[in-house]
Amino acid sequence: MSWKNLKVRTLQKKFRQGNNEITVLKNIDLDLDAGKSAAILGKSGSGKTTLLSILAGLEPADAGSVLWDDTEILRLSEDKLNPLRSRKVGIVFQQFHLIPYLTALENIELPTLWESGGERKASAREWLERVGLGDRADHFPNQLSGGEKQRVAIARALVNRPGLVLADEPSGNLDEETGTRVMDLLFEQCVKSGSSLVLVTHDQDLARRCDHVWWLEHGQFR
Repeated sequence: MSWKNLKVRTLQKKFRQGNNEITVLKNIDLDLDAGKSAAILGKSGSGKTTLLSILAGLEPADAGSVLWDDTEILRLSEDKLNPLRSRKVGIVFQQFHLIPYLTALENIELPTLWESGGERKASAREWLERVGLGDRADHFPNQLSGGEKQRVAIARALVNRPGLVLADEPSGNLDEETGTRVMDLLFEQCVKSGSSLVLVTHDQDLARRCDHVWWLEHGQFR
């Protein structure tokens, strides 16, 4: 799959709280080429997760544009956006969002349902092994620890070899050794597959591994 870049122009987002209107994102611009990584840092409540959700096409913006390659996603209907996201984007959610009635293996298979059954299962097993959970294939989420759930979520994000990987505190639920190994996988995927990697993190050591560091403050990058 060919991937060129992520482009964002004059992105704006506001929320209403009672009679008050709060600006969360104000004229955000960013560019991230294939094979490059960026960390978004900022205080809690600064809008980092909101920005990541908009980049993923999971939340609307009030103004501006988000382009995956040359496709403006904010104007797409869900019917057109969903299959595009399945092929181009891998998302690591802070709260895992695993399907409780699916096994670890079946959760990882979800982004590749368009592939043949044998190819799909082989890819899912490969990634389960790569995150160190080869013996957990038939376990359901309620049988996994928090760290194991996060590793399944990361494998699910990478299994379709996406052009854009978006990760919200991806090492936050992992011990130091496992976190380092899993983050190595994320960066390896970015380089080998030519993916653009965007991390939301509080970990400045992790941020320093990225090609770019963007600080989000008062709705803008500084």
